[in-house]
Amino acid sequence: MVRKRLQNKLASLPQDKNEPFICAEVQIKQFKPEKKESKASDFVSFADRRKLQSKLNQDFSGSDDAQSDNNLNTQLLTDTEMNMDNEFECDSEDEKLFDEIQNELIDNNVDELERALTVKFDLSNEEQGVLDELTEKVDPRVLQLYLKVRDVLCKFKSGKLPKPFKVLPQLKNWERLIVITRPDKWTAPVISEATKLFSGATTDYIAYTFYNTILLPRLLDDLQAFKKLNFHLYSALKKSTYRPAMFYNAIIIPVCENGDCTLRDAITFSSVITKSSIPVIYSAAALYKISKLEYNGASIVIMKAIVEKKYSLPYRAVDAVVDHFLNFMNDKQKLPVLWHQFLLSFVEIYGDSFSIEQKKLIIDLIKLHKHQLISTEILKKLNNHEYRQNISKMNVD
Repeated sequence: MVRKRLQNKLASLPQDKNEPFICAEVQIKQFKPEKKESKASDFVSFADRRKLQSKLNQDFSGSDDAQSDNNLNTQLLTDTEMNMDNEFECDSEDEKLFDEIQNELIDNNVDELERALTVKFDLSNEEQGVLDELTEKVDPRVLQLYLKVRDVLCKFKSGKLPKPFKVLPQLKNWERLIVITRPDKWTAPVISEATKLFSGATTDYIAYTFYNTILLPRLLDDLQAFKKLNFHLYSALKKSTYRPAMFYNAIIIPVCENGDCTLRDAITFSSVITKSSIPVIYSAAALYKISKLEYNGASIVIMKAIVEKKYSLPYRAVDAVVDHFLNFMNDKQKLPVLWHQFLLSFVEIYGDSFSIEQKKLIIDLIKLHKHQLISTEILKKLNNHEYRQNISKMNVD
């Protein structure tokens, strides 16, 4: 029946061979499926929505500030985008407020930021005073908006993040606003999504600040409490490698500098280095810097993970690691097996990059710090390698 009607309609249409696309468009319009009649209640709701939208457009169309913000935010907050199981609702006043705050420029203060983000929100009177001082310069309407965002982030499990939170890295006063959302109370999925968001930040400063003051403390707290990271936090740690320079400077090097970091924690961080693809230039620079730090178990684990990726390291990085080992020449205490394993891996992979003097010194080091099984294997690797210059093989009694 439908086919017959279609044929009749086609026969009645003008046949113009020069305009086939116009005829096709007419056909689509003619045979558009019929819609059911809308109920009166539906029609009123739709009319109200259109009226509200037109009113908002009029309010913003005459504003120069709003026009300048089109590149940053051209769409209003909608019920669909902000509705997470009805936990967060945004009315038209909030929508207007959100567009207005895009132009607010409050000067950054690094000292205030450090004080704010180090506050543990089991708030004492002094800490509450610090938080109140920081929020004094925030518009009360903005404060109320981000308090609503805070309520969402404390319960968030899946879905879309609130739009005011998504634009935080683009706001000049983002440090003040993110404190209002209480990062210490964020759920693990929020940490994962926020890491992805701030990894794409326009400046290294923003990424570094988020990694070092929000992500790293949360990772260390969970490792201390549960001895491991859950799926979302481990995913956040992997996402932080999207900015490799900030990953090393804000997370890995502070972990190595922290003498309280356990071997279990260091193994968790090193596993991300092993599994991720990180350019050699960043890993070589990190290896060089870590080798200059004071010896601890965490630094050995991290350096071992970088070495075992078998990068083509520059001589400067190799020499720095050799110097790190030679610092133990005057240390007479017994060294752990992990230290001997790291030396074995390093000699096996980068033995070709040693000079004659470095080889002699390493052999002297092995004489001083012997391991009944590993030291013999290290000597075999040393003698089987070509070096920067041809040298005769040497043995240790």
